[in-house]
Amino acid sequence: KQWYQRRVRGTLHISMCKEISDKGLLKIAQIPTIQDLDLSHLCKITDVGLKVIANRLNRLRILKVTGCITITDNGIKSLHVCRNLHTLECAQCSQITNKAVDLLCETLPKLQSVVFVKKLAVVI
Repeated sequence: KQWYQRRVRGTLHISMCKEISDKGLLKIAQIPTIQDLDLSHLCKITDVGLKVIANRLNRLRILKVTGCITITDNGIKSLHVCRNLHTLECAQCSQITNKAVDLLCETLPKLQSVVFVKKLAVVI
């Protein structure tokens, strides 16, 4: 097995690693033990990479893609196969709509928590 398959047990948090792209997600998708994945603020990942994650990580319970500005409704819809997903954080993803999030909530019976805020505003 590859080194990353032996070391990663259930949690992988790589938020803010700006150089990770869909190519990196292909490697991550080879670690079937991942249950908690934080991809927040990875600006180079796309719907293609998210679909690979969704299709290969069938133990995934928590997914964070906050600030992933290139993720669209198609990427969110691809998560419908993640039957164990109970937490999704997709705040500050300007290309995701309420419709896609609502559809995902209807499709995934275990989904308990969704954080979906398009923009954060500070009022003074």
